[in-house]
Amino acid sequence: MRALAKGRGDIKGLQASLEGFNRLRIGGIRIIFRQISGMEILLEYANTHDVIYILFEQILSERGK
Repeated sequence: MRALAKGRGDIKGLQASLEGFNRLRIGGIRIIFRQISGMEILLEYANTHDVIYILFEQILSERGK
């Protein structure tokens, strides 16, 4: 998380239905977040790499995004 605060780390912009979100990889964990403003981020969801994208898409559809 310290690396993310400094703009470093294994960060990837997501595509398709998750466009606008980014992911940070820390070992087997993935953290999905959005950049709100210059130095402000919103952590949306975290889980293991094998289920994170499927479960997060389900959460977004329930939210009505």
